[in-house]
Amino acid sequence: MPTPPKHGIAAHTRVLETHRYGRDWVLVADHNGIPVTTARVIIERGGADIEQ
Repeated sequence: MPTPPKHGIAAHTRVLETHRYGRDWVLVADHNGIPVTTARVIIERGGADIEQ
């Protein structure tokens, strides 16, 4: 059985949108409890999809 996601879709979306607007996405990720490495993956994938 898969483990539930640690960070919600809203937090993923905030990081992605912040990056798209050229803002400090590292700061947003930190404030949402998302590690920088995970935030990079979100940005590279270009989406905030969370597997259910």
